[in-house]
Amino acid sequence: MTTKRLRGTYTGGYTISAAYSLLKIDDTAVIKGVGIVGGAPVKVENHGVILSGKGGDGSASHVQGRDGNTGINLAGGNRVVNFGTVIAGQGGGGYSYRPGAYAGAGGAGGAAVVFSTSGSVTNRNVILGGDGGAGGARLASGGPAGVGGAGGAGILLIAGGDVIDSAQVTGGAGGIGGYGLQGGAAGGAGGAAIAFG
Repeated sequence: MTTKRLRGTYTGGYTISAAYSLLKIDDTAVIKGVGIVGGAPVKVENHGVILSGKGGDGSASHVQGRDGNTGINLAGGNRVVNFGTVIAGQGGGGYSYRPGAYAGAGGAGGAAVVFSTSGSVTNRNVILGGDGGAGGARLASGGPAGVGGAGGAGILLIAGGDVIDSAQVTGGAGGIGGYGLQGGAAGGAGGAAIAFG
């Protein structure tokens, strides 16, 4: 088993090389940005803090807020053992109305742990999905405000798998709906603690 150990701060996140079959994240490590990303099967043992980046806010050219980053995203599957903290990124806020534009929806919160293929998660501390972004306000008449973004799942197993949790796995809160002169918009749905498919 070829091991990679992370210490210190990784502001942009960390992408795991296919050469490693085990990634150990020390208790001194802080991972930000895109979080931990892996393409090949790999085991991740986390003792540190993964605090993924927020999605970008909406703008005149792209009114909807961007989705928040995932905490640990393993396309090739295998296993995550968490003794630390994994918090996914919040969705970006929707663009508020300006002349010639519309109020945008908030971006979805990121999922904290994602497996694209079958995987296994053992959690001994905190795994938290990202909160949805706020919907944009509608500050003039003529259209609705933006809805709030959905909260991200704590753990998302797209192709199935198993979870052992003895601590806290929580989905993110839905984003608040935007204010509108002709009525406010709905808030986003809260994220599931554990989601399949």
